[in-house]
Amino acid sequence: MCKFYPEPDHYDQWCMRYRPAIFQRILQYASLSRRSRVVAIHCATGQMVEPFLQAGCRVDAIEPNMVLARYTGEKFKRYLDCTVYPLPFDRYVPPEGEIDLIVSADSSICLTAFPKLVRMLRAGGSLAFLGYRSTIKNGHQTFPALPS
Repeated sequence: MCKFYPEPDHYDQWCMRYRPAIFQRILQYASLSRRSRVVAIHCATGQMVEPFLQAGCRVDAIEPNMVLARYTGEKFKRYLDCTVYPLPFDRYVPPEGEIDLIVSADSSICLTAFPKLVRMLRAGGSLAFLGYRSTIKNGHQTFPALPS
């Protein structure tokens, strides 16, 4: 997880990026299309939100940090199908059985809320937990290559 900088634009600039291929795999696996409903849990500055918005999905982005939520809301205000909720996931009241995909880089929150997640998903809906591994080598953080 990235170090939290006092300014969201620094966080957004310096946080490690997910590779576009990851989102293409998720879109394909979850059979997402325009108007699919996606919930992004603990979205921070929206790195994992934007690919779904670009694909035409409707996204509920949940971020408990008010500063990051405000930043993300401003960042995606051009998308009419993006709603940023500045609250913890346990206070989010989801539509039941209507969500096509739930995505999160904070899998610990998802594990503790698993029954809620299951109720949110439509039949055949998908969960995607994102993460990355890194190592420190010679004083520099490195990330392994993503298999194709």
